[in-house]
Amino acid sequence: MMSKKSDIMSGEMLSKMLYRAAKDKIATTSPRVADPIIQQINDLGTNAVPSYRVLLFNDDVHSMNEVVLQIQIATGYSIEKAEAIMFEAHSTGQAIVYSGDLDDCRRVAAILEQIGLKVSVEQ
Repeated sequence: MMSKKSDIMSGEMLSKMLYRAAKDKIATTSPRVADPIIQQINDLGTNAVPSYRVLLFNDDVHSMNEVVLQIQIATGYSIEKAEAIMFEAHSTGQAIVYSGDLDDCRRVAAILEQIGLKVSVEQ
């Protein structure tokens, strides 16, 4: 039987391994659009606070699957994260899709707008 401390250590190690594997998968399988998101993940250790954000507004025209897919294309997020963002926008009227510098936010917003989603870039 393992002690609590060794259980915690193995949980931390597993978490780090999963994080690295996910980051590696994103880096090798995501479109170039995801490069800014990958950079943002790499910069998490810094204290830089993103000054802009992309808001997605509720959409009654597109299917939920279309919205989730477009979020994934624009950001490189997992299906789970994209679904959570879509559900937040659906249930509350809006959701933050991405936070970062202005150019990255504009790029993400432009991809979301390609299918007619309503978005806003705010500071």
